[in-house]
Parts: sequence; C-alpha cells; structure tokens
Amino acid sequence: MQSRQGLASILAYCKQDKKTLYDGRKLVSGVNCVAESAFNEMMNTKIQYRKTDGRMYYHLFQSFHPDEPITPETAHEIALKFAQERFKGYEVLVATHIDREHIHSHFILNSVSAETGLKYHPDKNEIQRLRDYSDNLCRKYGLSVVIPKQPKVKQMSAREYRSADKGQSWKLQLAIAVDEAMKYATSKEHFISLMENEGYEVKWTAERKSITYTTPNGMKCRDNKLHEEKYLKENMENEFRIREEITTGIKGTSQKANANRLKSRTLRSGYGAELESINFNSDSTDRYAEINTGRNFRTDYERGNTDIP
Repeated sequence: MQSRQGLASILAYCKQDKKTLYDGRKLVSGVNCVAESAFNEMMNTKIQYRKTDGRMYYHLFQSFHPDEPITPETAHEIALKFAQERFKGYEVLVATHIDREHIHSHFILNSVSAETGLKYHPDKNEIQRLRDYSDNLCRKYGLSVVIPKQPKVKQMSAREYRSADKGQSWKLQLAIAVDEAMKYATSKEHFISLMENEGYEVKWTAERKSITYTTPNGMKCRDNKLHEEKYLKENMENEFRIREEITTGIKGTSQKANANRLKSRTLRSGYGAELESINFNSDSTDRYAEINTGRNFRTDYERGNTDIP
C-alpha cells in the first residue's frame, strides 16, 4: 500500500531546486493547491472525506525529445494546462525538471478530489483520452506528435487464454511473481535475488536484448512473451533508473524506504514528448501504462486491472 511518507517523499523529490530552477525561476506549480503546502493540502482533503487509505496519489510525467524546440517555461506551461483541464477538482503538483538532456514534467495527482471527495478511478480508455488531449495541446504549440510504435510483446494464444482462465498458466504465475518482486525490489540485483528466492532463475545481462526466466519446473520464457510491455527489459531498466533517481534525490532513511516502493513504467507508443504516469502501488490494481502524445504521456505500473496507476 502507498503511505503518507511515500506521498511526502515523491513531492519532495519533484520540487528539488537542482532539478527545477531555470533562469532564476522555480518551475513548480500547484493546481488547486499551493506547491509549497501541497502535501498538507492533499492530506487534509483525504482526512476531510475520510479516504486516507488505499492509493494515495498518481504520478505521471511528460517528457520531450532532446531535439524538440521547446523551452523549460513552455514545457511547464503545457504541463499546467494539461493538469488544469484533465484533472479538474483534483490537487496536482506540477514540476518541470531540466536536469537531463530532455525536458520533462512530473505530475503528482491526489487520488481524492478536493471538490467532490470522489477517488480518481480511470477506466481502460482513460490512457488514450489523455494521449489524445496531450497530442492536441502540443499541436497548438507547433510541437511534433508521435506515431505509435508497433507492440513489442507477443499476443496470447487461444491455448494460453484458456489456461489463464482456468488459473493453470505458468506464464501467468511467472508474471505474478515478477509483479510481487517489483513491489519491493530496489535494484536489478535485488529483483533477481527476490525471484531466486521464489525458485525462478533470471538471466538479465547487458549483452542480451531480453530478460529470460526459468520457472521452478524448468519452463523458459522471455520477457516479451509475458504479454505486457511493462515486463520488457528496457522498461524494467527504466523503472529501476527512476527508483534510483528518486532514492538518491531524497534525504532521510525513512523517505528512502518508502521511495523504494515507488512503481513506474512506460509503454511507449512513439517519440516526441511523452506524458507518462508513474503508478505507485495500489494492491492488485496497479499496472504500467503509458500515454503517447506529440509528447509522450505515460502512466505507470498498474497490475491486474484496466485502469492506470
């Protein structure tokens, strides 16, 4: 489960001066809240509506290709407009980071609406709606819109569908084991160790394009045969890169412990600017998903359901 400390940690990470200061201005803003007091305001909303458990927040981010002709101020302006239009009534912290070669903005969305007290429950079509809105918004700024890439994962066969439906699929059990390990793994090495504790062998090397798993019964499976892009090597590596970045950017051991549980994921469909969402844990409703825009729009690690993190 997500925690209050986890929310505080990710807000602190997003607001760091070294990532957001540009030309004397801190590119951090609050939508329906004040950036400096976002944590207290979000928690007060939860307390007011008696919804302090379950998913605490959604983490999304929008990134632009290094060659995209965009300034940090414009990226922040686009991010603000997106948050204001797509998350009406919800408190959102918007922070634009300029510490990497590509400009990117983070969105921390309170899971509870400040206006209605309702929890944010995106359906399976929400990702596409967010992508479409982001595409249109970026076109207005004269920015490129990406063409979705073809899926890199293998589709389920009819036989696999029948096995999964009966709860007999060893691939499904493998995917569940990966999801469970990803709840706690702080690094690739930690992930491999957790999988080995469950009887799985993991071959994950720089030379190989794929991660290969061997089940306790000796069945072998590559990452692209687990039917979801969140399991691909490049996305798993990106996940751990973000976790490391968050933990190294936050001071305090308790904050680091909570940050280690953060989940993030990207299902890329194109390359222009991406708008992603990092899912930070929500039991069995977490799953990775991403939204593509002229910029890319990602939403994160969801598992088992059709909603976004």
